[in-house]
Amino acid sequence: MRKQQRISKAKITKAIDTLKALNKKELDDVDAHKAIKNMYHQIQHVLKMGYNYEEISETLAGLDIHISPQRIKYFLAQIRKSKKKKSQSKNQVDNKPIENLVDSSEEQNNNSTIDTAKSNQKRHRTYATGT
Repeated sequence: MRKQQRISKAKITKAIDTLKALNKKELDDVDAHKAIKNMYHQIQHVLKMGYNYEEISETLAGLDIHISPQRIKYFLAQIRKSKKKKSQSKNQVDNKPIENLVDSSEEQNNNSTIDTAKSNQKRHRTYATGT
């Protein structure tokens, strides 16, 4: 049987502080969907200028970005659908009476405060007891 490793509370605190201080790591590449999302407006613009998906795909391939015309079309449709859903949900919020928005906002804040307090109590008990 292996003996369980013990770690001092001071080391744990230092490790937590060190992890909190880490910055977001930037990746050198992104997935194809995110790439198309970043190029969305420019692709829409060249489509309006008369280019087709095949020509856009070939242009991107010349830049060593290999995405088929069908995938470009599919990703654009997904992005449009996502934007449409966001605008519809925004319109639903915009159409609510102000009183409802204030009430739901206050309720969310109260629930968030209660949840945070409970979480802090639990974390404190766990840290203090070491379990």
